[in-house]
Amino acid sequence: MKGKPATPHTVVGGSFDSSYTMKSTVEAEDVPASARTMTIAGTWLGPCAADQRPGDIVSPALPNGARLNILGLMEWKGPLF
Repeated sequence: MKGKPATPHTVVGGSFDSSYTMKSTVEAEDVPASARTMTIAGTWLGPCAADQRPGDIVSPALPNGARLNILGLMEWKGPLF
């Protein structure tokens, strides 16, 4: 963040059979007012479509129709977009 290392922290909770909440915070050392927090809440709407897998997040808020998989985020090491 602004050329400085950033420290992320994410907490995911809930019952993935019905709903979940994910709160993610990132802050850079020595960068004033750098803390950013994002909270996402999701609700199970029904079975996955044929091109989906359990844990997919499909939202019009994601750029270019991107799809995130909440289960795969735990293993992801690259940029989100």
